[in-house]
Amino acid sequence: MYFIINNDPDSIINITSLLHSIRQTRNQKIFENINVPGEIVIQRADSSILNYRKAHLIDPDSLDDSPPISNQHKPRVPNQVKWKKPEKDFIKLNSDANLSSTGLWGIGVVARNDEGFLMASKTWLRHGIPCATTAEAWGIYQAMIFASDCGFSKFNLKAIMKG
Repeated sequence: MYFIINNDPDSIINITSLLHSIRQTRNQKIFENINVPGEIVIQRADSSILNYRKAHLIDPDSLDDSPPISNQHKPRVPNQVKWKKPEKDFIKLNSDANLSSTGLWGIGVVARNDEGFLMASKTWLRHGIPCATTAEAWGIYQAMIFASDCGFSKFNLKAIMKG
């Protein structure tokens, strides 16, 4: 409920679409023993968002097949970004993605405990399409895999979304 109350409708649509795609992938692995690459998880979420937006337009033909979310980034003002500690015994994961002009995404994840101490961090460099939302979604996906790889069973995830 906290997430729904404190976020705009576009963020809610984006995250729920990504979570639905992750759940579909999980079910395919568990029930059909099918391994789905992470890129497909992200593409499914993007496609779902595009279909949702087309279904809610008065004139669906006015929407082309471009990525469903604006690629525009507003510069972040450092004083506006404040870290909030997680609940006791939880790990807080912060993920961020930066889409470079060369078609590469720089993705980073930082894990801190409830006292703010660094527990783990990692970065990745990936090729990707020029869509900020896709890059951010990939960052969230990587953060969840990273948390599992680190053995963090109780964690909160905060993606740093711009724009």
